[in-house]
Amino acid sequence: MPIEQRQGRGRPKAYCPQGDCQAAAKRERELKRATPGLEGALARAEEFYERMEKGMAAAIAPLAQILADELSPAGVEAKLSAVQAEAHTRVAIARTEREQAFEQVRLAREATGHARRERDTMARQVEEANAERDIALADAER
Repeated sequence: MPIEQRQGRGRPKAYCPQGDCQAAAKRERELKRATPGLEGALARAEEFYERMEKGMAAAIAPLAQILADELSPAGVEAKLSAVQAEAHTRVAIARTEREQAFEQVRLAREATGHARRERDTMARQVEEANAERDIALADAER
């Protein structure tokens, strides 16, 4: 007497206390496949369908799992967190670059001020040298 089982897809498995139900079911399927005519063709088609269904299930199951992981609330939150972290990193880099640019502008302004002061000092020295030259020329003419 076979043990009851829940209904599922594919060929139902035969379980029984004696343990020989599966072997008997396998022999019966082999005989059906070997039967000529419509019954044998149907048995072969049924077995082909079952193999194809198992193969499709094996191929689709990983894809379904990946999609479930990617589209689950936790998966979506993980992606959002990664995008936010990248955005924060880019903002921090941009701020650092802006601060460096401000520092370069400050240093350039300081250098410009220093160069102007030197220019003014040099201009005074030139004026003094010209004045001394003029005095020396006037003394030389006398």
